[in-house]
Amino acid sequence: HDKWLCMMMPRLKLLRELMTEDGVIFISCDDNENTHLRILLDEIFNPDNFVANITVKANPRGRQSDNDVATLHDSLLCYSKNYPFLELNGLPLTQEDIDEFDQQDEDGKFWRELGLRQRGSSSLREDRPDMYFPIFVDPDDCSVSVSKTKKYTIEVLPKKSDGRDGRWMWGFDKTKNEIDRVYARIIKKRNEHDIFIKDYLDRNDAQRTKKPRSIWLDKDVNTEAGGKLLKQIIPNSNFPYPKPVGLIKKIVQIATDKDSIILDSFAGSGTCAHSVLELNLEDGGNRKFILVEQENYANTITAERVRKVIKG
Repeated sequence: HDKWLCMMMPRLKLLRELMTEDGVIFISCDDNENTHLRILLDEIFNPDNFVANITVKANPRGRQSDNDVATLHDSLLCYSKNYPFLELNGLPLTQEDIDEFDQQDEDGKFWRELGLRQRGSSSLREDRPDMYFPIFVDPDDCSVSVSKTKKYTIEVLPKKSDGRDGRWMWGFDKTKNEIDRVYARIIKKRNEHDIFIKDYLDRNDAQRTKKPRSIWLDKDVNTEAGGKLLKQIIPNSNFPYPKPVGLIKKIVQIATDKDSIILDSFAGSGTCAHSVLELNLEDGGNRKFILVEQENYANTITAERVRKVIKG
């Protein structure tokens, strides 16, 4: 452990110096150094700049060479240089995500129904007192208002199922400004109204994205996919466990703008460059990459892969 840490510390210190103020670093590792790496990163980047510890399903069959438990995952540690400046992007929706938006307005916009009452953690009145207020319903057409009038007569409060005072997902001003998206309907089991919103698929004329999650299970992030792709590009390569394009592309999507510079300090088989080039082709980006590799395969595998990907 000490030799590995002594090798990593100066490199991580230098990488931090090279990062922009809104920069972010992702480091993949297995259980051998996970604990030590987290402590090292806390020391160099400060614990306040910790962003996430993402679990990646790297080997779906499990590593059968492991003694007792077949390991399926690697860890992906993420730290920012300066957390207040950090802005991560969302990920594109899958077809399964899109299918959830199964209702359509008269103007053709797709939406799904979401309850306005906050659920889960921090969902009580005392958590956000400013988000506890009445919403008034027209009993004839179930339209709603934040003010009581002769038309809007039924008062609805965000009550929990156990009778405790809850809270809404939106504050008073947002609810008032977005009132066209808010409606009520009767819950038959309780024989009372509840409040819902139209959650649209498109926002500002662009399809929405979703917040990255802390467990990545997609097939394109496992190591086997990386090995098969490298063999297609360089058939005689004998590179152990190359990173899959799906994994690095997901990181680039989350952490960069279309004109960012991405530095890979352990370039390996060149997956980072491949991922950046592929993503630029997909979204019209102009991201640039810098690869650092000192092993003897730097030209025969790393650079050769980049050349072949550029040529298509």
